[in-house]
Amino acid sequence: MTAPRSTSDAALHRAAIPLGLATFLVLEVAATRLYPGGSWFDRASVGHSFTRNFFCDLTGSSALNGAPNPAAPFAKAAMTTFALTTIAFWWRLSRLAWSQAARSALKVAGTLSGGLAVLVPFLPSIEVGHVHGFVTSGAGAAGLFAGGVGVLAAFRRRALGVGWLGVACFFAAAVVTVLYVSTQTLHVDASELPVLQKAAAGVLVSWMLAVWTNTKESASGASDVLRADARDSVTRRA
Repeated sequence: MTAPRSTSDAALHRAAIPLGLATFLVLEVAATRLYPGGSWFDRASVGHSFTRNFFCDLTGSSALNGAPNPAAPFAKAAMTTFALTTIAFWWRLSRLAWSQAARSALKVAGTLSGGLAVLVPFLPSIEVGHVHGFVTSGAGAAGLFAGGVGVLAAFRRRALGVGWLGVACFFAAAVVTVLYVSTQTLHVDASELPVLQKAAAGVLVSWMLAVWTNTKESASGASDVLRADARDSVTRRA
């Protein structure tokens, strides 16, 4: 029999997703304010550009315009925090799965995606070249698989809001992944990719928060159930 979690452990577990996202936001904003400048589209630009810089651009020891980059520690910490938060998200989402096999598949794929994403900020393109692309693509592919299982799980639980947000996230991530791989393999010019990357990240954050706000943890910490399911159960009993 599994012992119940302590109150502090349970509270930390419940707060992992919003706390991780808030920490990421603070660190990322700090990094954008400190970034000297330069992008893959304009090496001579000054300062950070929302429409021209990728998240990873801020992680190199030197900025893309050649200046020393004081933003790097903040950007690396931000991306690492976000990657670890996605692992917490995938594990929470996995509890909505319809079988142990589906739950395990979502956990494994989600952990693989988040684990590879942890490496990304420490492998900036300007320093390691295509290795960065391989790791990023691997994280994206694993995340797409986990996302597909998660979407199916949400719809099977009749959590339509969570499910449709997941669909939006899946397709946004798929578009970004395909375009990114195309730039790496076919040298396609995708100047809109930095904006699409941020849009996809925004949809993912929305999905993460939707799952967090629409699930609750049992007193023992053993499982999550959809709040909507709980409301439906009350309605049926009434």
